[in-house]
Amino acid sequence: MTLIDALKALHSDPADNTSPLLVVGDGVLSPAQREQVTAAAYARHPYCVVEGLSRGSGVHLHNELSRLTGGVQVHLLHRTTSTGFAPDGVTLAKLQALVARLPLTVTELTTGYPLAGSLQLVAEVDPRPDSFDKFNGLVATTRFQYNLWR
Repeated sequence: MTLIDALKALHSDPADNTSPLLVVGDGVLSPAQREQVTAAAYARHPYCVVEGLSRGSGVHLHNELSRLTGGVQVHLLHRTTSTGFAPDGVTLAKLQALVARLPLTVTELTTGYPLAGSLQLVAEVDPRPDSFDKFNGLVATTRFQYNLWR
């Protein structure tokens, strides 16, 4: 299962199984996804953007394969709605705990790029009120490192 697919399978509110599935952007949200997260039906729920970090140079091994090391950041965003609903961070914290468990199920970074081992949790930045003004909501970030065969 890829990282994006694993994220898309999560509910936007882990405490409510009737909540919509998490909207996940690969690098950025598409115009359709932007409309979806600002629509009234989804507006009170967090969404996610996955940011790929640069890979290091490959290490050539005895089996003639190269092993690359890279990273990926998962940004969970919970914005204030136009009706004044302000997120409190509880939903993001629960969602971030589920994201931290994703290395157990993710086997490919993207389709066709199997991981050499599992994702490794590097850092978590919890939802903080100091990010509120800058993003008009709360942001939580989880960073993973990976090894990839090429």
